Amino acid sequence: MILAVAFFSAVAAPGPLGVSHTGRYFVDANGGPFYFLADTQWELFRRYSLSEAKLILENRKAQGIHGRHGHAHRRGGWNGHERCGQHPWLGDDPATPNPAYFTNVDAVVKLALTNEIQLLIGSTTRLMETE
Repeated sequence: MILAVAFFSAVAAPGPLGVSHTGRYFVDANGGPFYFLADTQWELFRRYSLSEAKLILENRKAQGIHGRHGHAHRRGGWNGHERCGQHPWLGDDPATPNPAYFTNVDAVVKLALTNEIQLLIGSTTRLMETE
């Protein structure tokens, strides 16, 4: 990864990003190829305060990383709470998002934009088998 950082500078891409007509690489809003140098922080939206998320994103930008992978929420196999004790869904129903939970997600997205970090945000549901 260190060599990749040395050869590819972290330049903010004009967004939004898309997929090329061949489906083999990312393109910026102008249709030019975009080298997506990213790492993961799956719990960025759930486990960290906004000040901690800000430090994480600023650190990654300084390291030349311009992308992050993370889950906006996870369902199943965990206690279901983010740092401030909110569940993503009201009544555990994905058809009813909890505004208090997603206010934090929105704030982290704004921090990423401020730091010119592109986000790939996933939504995960994992069903656990019981014995």
